[in-house]
Amino acid sequence: MNRWVTIEAAELAVKLLKSENARLKAEVKKLKLTLKEDRQIFRKDSNDLRFEKDKAEQSLENAKAEIVRLRSFTIRTIIPNEELQAQVERLTKAGDAMAEHALLAHWGSFQYFPIGWKKLISEWNAAKEVQS
Repeated sequence: MNRWVTIEAAELAVKLLKSENARLKAEVKKLKLTLKEDRQIFRKDSNDLRFEKDKAEQSLENAKAEIVRLRSFTIRTIIPNEELQAQVERLTKAGDAMAEHALLAHWGSFQYFPIGWKKLISEWNAAKEVQS
C-alpha cells in the first residue's frame, strides 16, 4: 500500500467528511427540536400535574372542613338529642308516677275520681300515645 494519498483521494475524503458533517449537523438540529418539544411537553405536563395537585389539595381541605362541620353538627344536635331523649324518658316516668299516685290517692278507682283529675290523666295518657 502506498502511504501517499492522491489529491483525488483527499478531495473525496474531504467531500465524504463534509457530507457526514452536514448529516450530523442535521441530526443535531433534529435532536434539538425534539428536545425542545419534549421540554414543552414536560412543562405542560408539569403544569397540569401541579394544577391537579392543587385541586386535590383543595378537595382535601374541603373534606377536612366538612368533617369539622359534621363533628360540630354531631356535638350540637345528636348528642343533645340523646340527652333530650333521656330527659323525655325521665319526665314520662315522672308523669306516669304522678298519674298512678293520683289514682291511688283518690279512692283507687278511676270512676270515682274527681272530673278534673280524670281529664288530666286521660290527656296525659293521650299525649304519651302521640309521642310514641
